[in-house]
Amino acid sequence: MTKKLTFIVLAFILCIGNASAQNNFQSNKLTKVWETDDGLFTPESAHYNKNDNTIYVSNIAGDYKVDGKKGYISKLDANGKILTQKWLEGLKAPKGIYTSKTKLYVTDIDCVLEIDLRSGEVLN
Repeated sequence: MTKKLTFIVLAFILCIGNASAQNNFQSNKLTKVWETDDGLFTPESAHYNKNDNTIYVSNIAGDYKVDGKKGYISKLDANGKILTQKWLEGLKAPKGIYTSKTKLYVTDIDCVLEIDLRSGEVLN
């Protein structure tokens, strides 16, 4: 068998295996577990922090070029209840969000912010 034909056969086998695996894990039914109250304005990213059982959500909240710094971070419990709607305010348009130990990292248009989870203070 030539190298080209071997590659085609191998690719075909991988595609069949991949399709079969997808069929085994697909579900035709979605079940809503919970939903939040009103209070999130253009939520973009969310991150669950297992250390404090909290979900942090970045809210773009409009166009920063027009509205200024109206973006904010919300704090939710593990059931989707909003604990603090505007836990951290004055952001341009926060997007990506991640926690690591005692810090929250948020991308905001032209920078990455490092925030202390205990105090909500921007460190860097």
